[in-house]
Amino acid sequence: VKAKHFDEITLFKVGKFYEIFYYDAVFAQAACNLRWMGNNKKPHVGFPEVSLYEYSSILVNAGYRTVVVEQVERVGEMNKGQGRKSDAVVKREACQAHSAGTLTHEVMLKKSPSPAQPNYLMALWFGDASAHPG
Repeated sequence: VKAKHFDEITLFKVGKFYEIFYYDAVFAQAACNLRWMGNNKKPHVGFPEVSLYEYSSILVNAGYRTVVVEQVERVGEMNKGQGRKSDAVVKREACQAHSAGTLTHEVMLKKSPSPAQPNYLMALWFGDASAHPG
């Protein structure tokens, strides 16, 4: 996932937390004043899942783009359905991206540098109109 989003701070969902690793962690720690976790071998920071939009907003306002990587399969289902060991890797995918031009969540809009200013979002479709579902 990080290879596809190398220029964005990647927020990995791990259980009930989002964790940020290596150089992304250095930038996130400086912007958000998060506590370091783990050891020197794998530097990382993290925060509870309920704070996702708050911290992502802080990072966006500091000039970064973020990508949220969620677990797309449950550990129990993964182990039972495919006969894998409990230490197997959980499948994850990028599910959200946040940037200064894509803030739409209420918490993120309130944390923007100028919350009183209107925010506009436009989408363009460059394809066959009959292929578009709506």
